[in-house]
Amino acid sequence: MKKHKTAAWSALIGIGMVSVSQATVVAFDHGASWAGGAAGNAATTAFISNNFQNINMTVGDFSDTGNAGVQSTIEAADVLVIGRTLWSGAYDATDMTYYSSLNIPVVFLTSYVTRSSIMGYEGDLNGGAGVDGNETTITAAGALAMGLAEGTYDLYTSGFDTLGTGDVGGGDILATIGGNHLAVGWSAGTTNAAGIVQSANRLLYNFDANGNTTPDSAAGQLALINAMETYTGMTAIPEPTTIGLLGISSVGGLMLVRSRFRR
Repeated sequence: MKKHKTAAWSALIGIGMVSVSQATVVAFDHGASWAGGAAGNAATTAFISNNFQNINMTVGDFSDTGNAGVQSTIEAADVLVIGRTLWSGAYDATDMTYYSSLNIPVVFLTSYVTRSSIMGYEGDLNGGAGVDGNETTITAAGALAMGLAEGTYDLYTSGFDTLGTGDVGGGDILATIGGNHLAVGWSAGTTNAAGIVQSANRLLYNFDANGNTTPDSAAGQLALINAMETYTGMTAIPEPTTIGLLGISSVGGLMLVRSRFRR
């Protein structure tokens, strides 16, 4: 069953609660079209639309953040997602400065764009990792955001082509594989590895490009959904058992409130 977050969870990880809106507008950046464009990221956009409620998604190449039209599209959204299948050379420190100033959550799906040589959210370059056994380590911060107890898990069956490394500034490393960053979260007001303050929440959650555009296990997908819900405010679609429990609680005079987190 998906976990339901409360104000206590929010206080523990320092992420603010926001009110529920009718629809969540998502700007999904697929980067340069030669790297696959919308088609190359289709499984990822479908995953978001299929697992979160009331998603209104605009998909395009939004990598030129100096362009007024690109800025208008991004700033009209509730959440910006930087995809996995793209050309990292289209991004640089100027883009990082722009993203850092945004008052909406930003999700990065690859360390190829957050590494030190591109945008500097992380303090070093990339590293890969194998996935034998319980390859994923969930940290204490990750346990709060991802809905899995602190410890090691077997969440992947295919090795990663890239993960993140190095310092993350004031961010929280949520999960690692082979000591490298699988997921990192920055709450509003914290700094990235370049020392730039983030105006709203940021989430790095690495996707593997070697045949798997989303986590390739149910537990891994649920961890991703929980992390995205925590850092973006998007509301996950409840599982059938969750819906049943909500109904029972309402009949009994109790109310379960899903808290949403953003900015």
